[in-house]
Amino acid sequence: LDHNFNTNWSIFGRYIREDFSRNDPGGNQFADPFAIGAAAGTLYPFVAAQNTKTPGKNFVINVKTIISPTMINEAAYDYAFNAVITDFAGTGLRANAPGFTSPELFPSTLQGALPSFTFSGATANFSISSPSRIDNPSHTFRDNLTIAHGQHTFKFGGSFSREAKNENAGNALNGSFAF
Repeated sequence: LDHNFNTNWSIFGRYIREDFSRNDPGGNQFADPFAIGAAAGTLYPFVAAQNTKTPGKNFVINVKTIISPTMINEAAYDYAFNAVITDFAGTGLRANAPGFTSPELFPSTLQGALPSFTFSGATANFSISSPSRIDNPSHTFRDNLTIAHGQHTFKFGGSFSREAKNENAGNALNGSFAF
């Protein structure tokens, strides 16, 4: 949107939306506990698989008003949002491990995933740390007034921003065993 209503008043706006999804058969590629060095992959295919969505949105509106030949006001609003939403999709579920029993203190936290197993000195341990929920909404309002007086230009303004980061930290809530 880019429109001049008249010589004294104009508006600009835009909207951007992005949706990206991926399936990580070896777990989250950014924190893959099965990665060997810098190589992507896993020693336990599909056990800790995850499905990740990363939606993003941005909306901006800007209004410019020429109040007089020496005075201009510009007001704007911006909304931005991005998220990382990861769900466990692997086979490392308690339901797929007949005979395995261990207490599940928080049964709803990891969609029934097996606990992590760590062996001292091992190069590839078994760890599942999902689901993860991260979102970052942001609202920004600003207003600027510009005044020209003689050979001087004065600019006054203010900005208000409300931002949040909501995150469950993606910890290994399914428990762990260390040997």
